[in-house]
Amino acid sequence: MSYDGFFDVAVTIAKILVCSVALLSAIFGGYLHFSRPNYVDYPGHAGFWRRAGAAIIDYALLVFVFAIPSIAAMVIAESTTQSNSDAMLVLGGLMTALVFGGPVGFWIYCAAMESSARQATVGKIVFGLRVVDVDGRRITFARASLRHFSKILSMLSFCFGYYMAGLTRKKQALHDLSTKCLVVRADTKW
Repeated sequence: MSYDGFFDVAVTIAKILVCSVALLSAIFGGYLHFSRPNYVDYPGHAGFWRRAGAAIIDYALLVFVFAIPSIAAMVIAESTTQSNSDAMLVLGGLMTALVFGGPVGFWIYCAAMESSARQATVGKIVFGLRVVDVDGRRITFARASLRHFSKILSMLSFCFGYYMAGLTRKKQALHDLSTKCLVVRADTKW
């Protein structure tokens, strides 16, 4: 596949994702009105937009960290020919490391940071948030890992699992509910 073909596919996928998010935002963001029960929100729970901002920072950090090796791989690919087998082996190894290293690195980053003393990733620190269990205690690395992989459930539901953070009483997304975790403001005392 040429670079132009790959770029066209990437742009098409990005357009589909943006349109899907816009459609879901229109449906669940105001055109359909859900009757919400009369309760007082807990002031310490992090709302949808704070969490979304923290996620954007974390994903931007991930992209930045893996952009440098990706650019290096493209430079190697552009400067080599198929007859140069040593360079192609290096390129293949680099691309394999990126494909497998990205998700593994992001998992370790999220789980280690959320189970650390700060209880938050860099994005959550910027927005003044932390992750706790339902009793307000620090979560373990195992629970943080389970929470991270449970985000797949939130994605597979056409991202409705993430929108649940704006609809549930304790501002829990689907991956929070399934792992019995909360995202709270850092200044919240338990």
